[in-house]
Amino acid sequence: MLAALGALSLAACTDLSMKSQIHVDGSVLTSSISLAQGKTTPANAFQTDESIRFITHFSWLPVKTTAGIHVVDFKWYKDDKIISDSPAHMNFNSTPYSVWSTRSAFSLGVGHFRVETWVDNQKAGQADFDVHA
Repeated sequence: MLAALGALSLAACTDLSMKSQIHVDGSVLTSSISLAQGKTTPANAFQTDESIRFITHFSWLPVKTTAGIHVVDFKWYKDDKIISDSPAHMNFNSTPYSVWSTRSAFSLGVGHFRVETWVDNQKAGQADFDVHA
């Protein structure tokens, strides 16, 4: 379990060299089942009847300031081929701040996948996972 958590939190304790010195506190890949229970239990294998959510957490100092607007992009890959790319402008208005992207495992299909969070063209988080029938 600890190994899985470590693999899913690849971006933990990373500083993005942006104007507001945003710190990546970590990322977690979790399921709709976990979220329905009020949890964000890390997972790296899913069934086709689940939804998959990738969450990346940020913070910055001083706490009472905004970090401004940044381009956040979630890139979803199947076997190293990009299958979804969804950039959006987000206002990092209070710390801590979390961003997430959700995909239906059914719509992804069966196979091996990777999801990445990018902020202002800098990778902030990544997780690999599998979808089973």
